[in-house]
Amino acid sequence: MKDFDELHPIIRYPLYAVLILYTLTIHQIILILARIFFKIYWRIVRIYLKKIMKDALNAFLEDDFDKAISLCLKCIIKIPPVMKEYFREHYNDAVLYLGSLYLFKGNFIEVEKYLKEAALVIDENEFNRIILSIYEGDYYAKKMEFKKAEKSYLQAYNRLSDFKESVYYRNLCFSLSGLYCFMSQFSLAKEYLDEGSRGSPDSVDKIRGEVDLLYHQCKFQEAEEKAQPLIEYINSGKVDIHLSSELLILLADLAYRNKRYSESISTINRAIQICQNINGEMHPLYGECLAVKGLALRKLKRFSEAKISFEKDLQLKLYFFGRISLNYLIAVQNMAQLYDSLEEIKECEKYYEELMDIYIDLFKSTIRKCRMMKDSL
Repeated sequence: MKDFDELHPIIRYPLYAVLILYTLTIHQIILILARIFFKIYWRIVRIYLKKIMKDALNAFLEDDFDKAISLCLKCIIKIPPVMKEYFREHYNDAVLYLGSLYLFKGNFIEVEKYLKEAALVIDENEFNRIILSIYEGDYYAKKMEFKKAEKSYLQAYNRLSDFKESVYYRNLCFSLSGLYCFMSQFSLAKEYLDEGSRGSPDSVDKIRGEVDLLYHQCKFQEAEEKAQPLIEYINSGKVDIHLSSELLILLADLAYRNKRYSESISTINRAIQICQNINGEMHPLYGECLAVKGLALRKLKRFSEAKISFEKDLQLKLYFFGRISLNYLIAVQNMAQLYDSLEEIKECEKYYEELMDIYIDLFKSTIRKCRMMKDSL
């Protein structure tokens, strides 16, 4: 460098200029190569993530929920936190999809976890935000938190007003109809049922909605007559296996309400077999089967068998919904009534005391929520 500085300025300054230009060129080349590398990497990863999500969807359609969950988790793991924004579409889809898959599995702890994550990462103006509201409504409806379910469903409904021909809109109308049946708001239930069944008056969802409407008004004989086409749908395989199990539970419940207890048990055994095959015994739907079966067995005075069904249902309700829930409360009530039938006073009193404690805790929880809402005004 010293020799270089000793050069005549006429030579030295042009050489400085050449060296500066050379250095800038090297930097530019490095930047160009970096951009090219990043674009190639970005495209490869996008293709890879897209394939993972496609495989997850195929696994779901094949009823392999565990594989679908594993693939969605793989998609999330493959996205480094610093790259999350670049691959936000795939990350958001994976998170939302996991929430829905765990909903199918009945794992409500994981459902809540991923739906909360989805609420943080999905923008308000995205269509996935509507899907998120629907899944939240489904989640709260299964937990019998009807007001929360109504709020989530209506948020989705209001934003789907421009998509009235979509399957999302029709299914949401049926969900709202079923929710309002539980809430004994039958005029609203009928309104949403009619809206959802526009153009498809003979669909399974339409018939099921009409049956639910009659059932919740305690018109069990009429409900069972209306439900007859559902038997044909199930036997002919025109509905998927998951819906078949739900419809069989409904039919078994109707047979029980209409005092045909042996038929109720026969029908619910079909539902139990389906539930065991597709979900195993650790699933809320399996608990619903056991509850209906236990009720019919109790009426037939097969108390030891009813006890087995009710005890297993009680364990499942506690595991999936927790002690302070309407789901668990109903299971405890079934146990109390069973021991009442057996005239085992001590056990009967134990479960009725538990029932009263749950009612009190539920009431306290409701008061706390009301106070929080009031304080937020």
